[in-house]
Amino acid sequence: MKDEIRILTPNGILGYGIPAADFWRGIDQQPDAMIVDGGSTDPGPYLLGLPKTLVTREAYLRDLSLMLDACATRKVPIYISSAGGPGIRAHVDFMVDVIEEIAKREGYRFKIAKIYSDVDPSYVRDAMGEGRVTPCASAPELQVSDVGASSHIVAQMGAEPFAKALREHPDLDIIVAGRAYDPAPFAGLCMLHGIEPGIYWHMGKIVECGANCAEPKGKVILATIRRDSFDLEPMNPRERCTPASVAAHTLYEKTRPDLLTGPGGVLDLREATYEQLTER
Repeated sequence: MKDEIRILTPNGILGYGIPAADFWRGIDQQPDAMIVDGGSTDPGPYLLGLPKTLVTREAYLRDLSLMLDACATRKVPIYISSAGGPGIRAHVDFMVDVIEEIAKREGYRFKIAKIYSDVDPSYVRDAMGEGRVTPCASAPELQVSDVGASSHIVAQMGAEPFAKALREHPDLDIIVAGRAYDPAPFAGLCMLHGIEPGIYWHMGKIVECGANCAEPKGKVILATIRRDSFDLEPMNPRERCTPASVAAHTLYEKTRPDLLTGPGGVLDLREATYEQLTER
């Protein structure tokens, strides 16, 4: 258990491109992990249904080649959530296949964990019959016919599967997970180090978007997390984090900026404070 851990986010979504110089600047800070989200619901449900990945295999090869270099040579583990976009079983397997292609080409050896998020339709129908399925926000009531017509069903996992994998296999090099709440892998690592849950969920909700909280918006960001606080620094020297730019991120993709609902509970930000430590 560490008093301070560092997490590097190479980009908001895997496959969207990683600036190499900024990335290696972050790796030089000796982070405890690289964590990157692989999914988005922005394109709508068609990726889940077809199934298709969010970007091309070539885009994943490009980004992962950089990250796997750091994993192999600097021993910085990699945690990927919502693999391929929707995060179905086939996408998790696809992502590991891409990793294995690079590893074979470069002569790397990794210990990899897969975490699937697929849900059997019969489980959903049984839960509906027991009254355990309710709409999320403004979504319509789920119908039995919807379950039968769905080609793939995934559940949005929280932090516990990541924490379980890391607790049982502390020597893991890589985790590739299915559909997950975007901050979940960040939280899964932090909860093993005695950090206050409100701290790591708040941090994770910001940096899962990369350096979107910087001025100007960027890609690579380093988070330094302690028991009661966290620091954010974009890895591009031309970018900076300010109290306004970081606090403003609570307005992004939120129903309201002070109470953020996710798997397992609600993050209450009404007493959060934002302080400028340096110019950046």
